[in-house]
Amino acid sequence: MREIPVGEGPSWEEALETWDRRIDDSAAREAAQKFEDIARNSGGDPNAHAWAARACYFAGDYADGRAAAKFFERGTDLGRKGVELDGNNIPSLFWTSCCLGSSAEHMSFLRRATVGPELVRTMGAVWEKEPTYFNRGVARFLGQAMVRQGGLVTKVLGAAMPDMGADQVLSELQTSIENDPPYVLTHQTLAELAWQEKRDRDTVARMRQAIEDLDLDADAHLAPDNHRDLPRARAALAKLG
Repeated sequence: MREIPVGEGPSWEEALETWDRRIDDSAAREAAQKFEDIARNSGGDPNAHAWAARACYFAGDYADGRAAAKFFERGTDLGRKGVELDGNNIPSLFWTSCCLGSSAEHMSFLRRATVGPELVRTMGAVWEKEPTYFNRGVARFLGQAMVRQGGLVTKVLGAAMPDMGADQVLSELQTSIENDPPYVLTHQTLAELAWQEKRDRDTVARMRQAIEDLDLDADAHLAPDNHRDLPRARAALAKLG
C-alpha cells in the first residue's frame, strides 16, 4: 500500500510508473517533476503536493551539494502548500518536515535555528495524530536528526517533544522493525542511535546482520528505497563499534 493516497488519470499513472523506477537517478528526478506538475494543476489536492514533496525528498537525498539543497527547498515549498490546503493532511505534514529538516542541513547555523519551530510543529502534529505513519516515520526522522546533528539537537528535540526522547525513539524503531514491512533505513537508524546514545555493540551487531537478512522486496512500494539504501547502511554500520 502506498503511503500517500493517489489520484486518477493518465498523468497520475505515468508519474507513479516513473516513481516506481526511482532507483535510477534520472527516473527519480523525472518523477519529482511529474508529481510537481500534477500538484500545480490539481486544483487544490493536498495529497498531490505531498507526493511532490516526497519525490523531491528522495531525489535530494541522493543528490550532492547545491543540487540536493534545491530539491529539499522545492519539496518544502510544495509540502507547505499541501499543509495550507489541509492542515490535518498527514502526508503533507510529514514530507514537509522531512524536506525542511534536510534543507536545514545546508543552511547556516543561524538560519537553521529559525526553522526549528516549524519542524517541531509539523512533525509534532504527525506524532500526535498518526504516530505510525510511514512505518513510524516520526521516530526514524527524529533518530536521523539526532544522529546527523549530534547531542545539541537531541537535547533541543527532547525539550520540544519530551515524549520523544532518544529512549522512546529507540523503542519506536524496534517496534517498527518487529511489526512493519522491512525497511533498511529503520535498521540503520536504530543501530546509529543506539551506538551514539549507549555505545550498544550488541544492537549494532544485530542490525548489521538484520540488514543482510532482510527481504528487500517484501513490500513492492518500498523495494526501490531498500535497494538504494542498503549500500549506504552497510557503510554507516561498518563505522560503528
